[in-house]
Amino acid sequence: MKNAQIMIVEDENIVAMGIKSKLESLGYSIPCTASSAEDAIRKADLFYPDLVLMDILLKGEDDGIVAGDYIRKNFDIPVIIPNCLY
Repeated sequence: MKNAQIMIVEDENIVAMGIKSKLESLGYSIPCTASSAEDAIRKADLFYPDLVLMDILLKGEDDGIVAGDYIRKNFDIPVIIPNCLY
């Protein structure tokens, strides 16, 4: 899955940038990041990444569980919720 496009969904910018930096150093492409469930859904539809790394606690009304479920069901994009992100 090298050169895969991974979207990062994390409401803490410093954490998102750290994850982005590490993944890019490993050869992955990060087309976008999002900080809310609503933004994640919109960007998943726009960029259609190969994989989404999703935090649970996000800005806005909905959480990462809701957004991840929507993205997986509607766009058929795999979503990983690492426990180190919450």
